[in-house]
Amino acid sequence: MKGRFSIFLLIEDNPSDLFLFKQMVERINQDNVGKESLKLHEAFEVKTALNFIDREGCDVFLLDLSLPGTRGVEKRSSCSSNM
Repeated sequence: MKGRFSIFLLIEDNPSDLFLFKQMVERINQDNVGKESLKLHEAFEVKTALNFIDREGCDVFLLDLSLPGTRGVEKRSSCSSNM
C-alpha cells in the first residue's frame, strides 16, 4: 500500500542546515514506510519559495528567519498569504 505524502518546503540558504534537514526527513520517511511521508522541496530565497507555492502549493514550510534581504516576519507573512 502506497502512503500519502505531505509537501514540505524548506526555505534555507545555509548548505549545512539544508544537509541536516534532508537527513532528518530521510529518517522520518524510513520510519514511516507505508504511512504518510514528507516530500521535501527546497528554496534558497523567498522569491523562489513564493513561486513554488504559487505553482505547486505546500502543506508545511520551514523558513529561515535570518535570510538576507527582508525581515523574517515579513517573509513569513508573504509566504502564508500565498498558501
